[in-house]
Amino acid sequence: MTMKEDVTQPNAMKEHTNKNKNKEKRRTSKMKILVTGGAGFVGSHLVSKLSLNHNVTILDNSNKNFISHLKNITIHKNNILNITRGVDKYDIVFHLAAKPFSKSKKDWFTESSSIFQTNVIGTHNILHLTKPNCHFIFTSSASVYGEGRGLTEENPYNPLSAYGYSKALAEQVITNSNRHYTILRPATIIGPHGQCFPNRVMWSIINNQPCTFFKSGHVYRDIIDVRDVVEALIQIMNTKTYGIYNLGTNKEIKGFFLSKHAERIAKRMEMNFTLLFTPFAPKDFVINSTLNSNKLFSTLHWAPVYTLPESLKTIFNYYYHNPQSKEPPDWDAL
Repeated sequence: MTMKEDVTQPNAMKEHTNKNKNKEKRRTSKMKILVTGGAGFVGSHLVSKLSLNHNVTILDNSNKNFISHLKNITIHKNNILNITRGVDKYDIVFHLAAKPFSKSKKDWFTESSSIFQTNVIGTHNILHLTKPNCHFIFTSSASVYGEGRGLTEENPYNPLSAYGYSKALAEQVITNSNRHYTILRPATIIGPHGQCFPNRVMWSIINNQPCTFFKSGHVYRDIIDVRDVVEALIQIMNTKTYGIYNLGTNKEIKGFFLSKHAERIAKRMEMNFTLLFTPFAPKDFVINSTLNSNKLFSTLHWAPVYTLPESLKTIFNYYYHNPQSKEPPDWDAL
């Protein structure tokens, strides 16, 4: 198999031509920043950008493959539940460390216990160790809402999973503290190293594996590129934006249309791709989850710039050039 084209190359300059980004560029002094979960999916992308201008420390208990190429960072391998000191020396804490629900074990109740320990108790542990004037930036999740389309920050908690419940409880820990905090509720995040369903679709094309769409493709998601998420996080830090905000694209992507984008990429690359559609969905599967992110957009005077086709092309190229990359789960939501 030969590479027909690098499908993301025409958009490679996009990161350097974001007009909205230029509006928010400010001179900031070098700060001491802690990123929990900095070796993970979003964390590794965030640290890569932050380390260009700031002193960044990563706290993570996983492998460091995603950040092994970075030079100007400090890495502490530890569990957030075990930290007892040292957090109070940082001006900014990006708290991204979390345990997802893997669905790989039959005893879900037992696994839920570790999720609550990490996501709730772990958040409390890190938060109470920060200094009083620290800006605590927490990545929550749209899963705190459960089902819904066009959800705003005023919608009540209605999580349908242990992960969603744990994020909702972690939010309560933060809002009841006396810290300067920002809580960000991202939509479905995709990009290199990601584990959500669109990543699975691109991986399936590369590896000639069938890909199944639940509810016959009649599923709606708000899907955002990890590069836009990182840009939002950095702007929140630079502008000292506090409060609770959704972060999506204000666009609804239907599963059926995602499959069409995938088919076009496979055809262009002359690769086989088998799509399967089933009316079935797992018991805790969220059918519709889309966000209204106008509150954040108006506050930052900013909006995401990457379209779904551009994001999918980037992910495709990542898997093509990194064939040993971790396989995204086949059960994850769209």
